[in-house]
Amino acid sequence: KERYGDEWEDRIRQHSALRGSVPVTDMIKHIWSETHKHFKGGAFEKDWKIYHDALSIMFEKTTVQWMRNNTFEGKSYYDRLVLPQLGVNQQLGRYGSKPVGNSPELMPWDACLNQDAHEGARRHAVLSKSCLKRQGKTEDDRAFSMATPRLCSENYRRVMDPDPYIG
Repeated sequence: KERYGDEWEDRIRQHSALRGSVPVTDMIKHIWSETHKHFKGGAFEKDWKIYHDALSIMFEKTTVQWMRNNTFEGKSYYDRLVLPQLGVNQQLGRYGSKPVGNSPELMPWDACLNQDAHEGARRHAVLSKSCLKRQGKTEDDRAFSMATPRLCSENYRRVMDPDPYIG
């Protein structure tokens, strides 16, 4: 901050060694924002909560302090977390007052949804290629592809969140 003043975060984000990385606070804002979209207009619009296993950087002291000091839709980020209560996990040392670590059986994405996402992206690419071949075409802007890292990333985005692409 001494070197770049209030622009220090932007300077860090632009550094070539950090391309592809995002600050944990940006990740948290994204998770909360996307979760809020799903509850908007429903019975739990004001009091939804998030459960996440103990991703170490998300439960690091300075991150927890940031979550307690910043709000989203009227509540602190921290108050929207599902956390152990009544002393649960206190005997586990560093897991006291936070969820336990990597527990795939409790985390749907870890247990099976990652595989579902990979399979969905793969199937979209295979079926797109098959449809193009059947139509005698080699290219179509709407086709899904895993041919390059950029196209692969776009494929996953379209499969996981189709709304921006429906038009």
